[in-house]
Amino acid sequence: MRPAHNLGLALFIIAAAACSSSSDDDNDKDRQTEADGKDDASHARGPSGGSTSGAEPPPEDTVDAGAGVTWTALYRDLFGPMAPSGCAGSGTCHGAAGESGAQASNGYVCATKEGCRESMLSLETGLVQSRDFSAPSKSTLVDVLRRRDANGAVVGSMPKRSSYVFSRDSIDRIETWIANGAPDD
Repeated sequence: MRPAHNLGLALFIIAAAACSSSSDDDNDKDRQTEADGKDDASHARGPSGGSTSGAEPPPEDTVDAGAGVTWTALYRDLFGPMAPSGCAGSGTCHGAAGESGAQASNGYVCATKEGCRESMLSLETGLVQSRDFSAPSKSTLVDVLRRRDANGAVVGSMPKRSSYVFSRDSIDRIETWIANGAPDD
């Protein structure tokens, strides 16, 4: 792995730990799971809310609610405040520079469409860099997003809610946007 890529990944892992809400039982469970060193799948919740002890994997990929590979479409559907996977969160994520998720991620803030893209492309966050245009699947952004790998295992740490898994279609949209040079529409 590239040193800058490792640094960016390490910062987002730290942000994952910081980006949670104490009022949300699922987030409390996530923090306990991380503290115990166990994976999310071993603590999946059944229909009654109880642990299934690994009988059920995390939810199948979340349905991609949109289409298009422009920044406007991606922000609306995946990163913005109305998206189920929105980055700004509820006060502890990437909504403002002072929030713990933003501090832990070297300043990634996604409060506005323009600011979110600029922050992704900044050297400080290292989420999307020009070298990623030729290999978008290796970008730090794609690396930190919660998705399924080739074996079907859930990988990535964002968003913090373990119930959200980016669909393959969503990841393809993001990778296409990066391969196109991460343009602002």
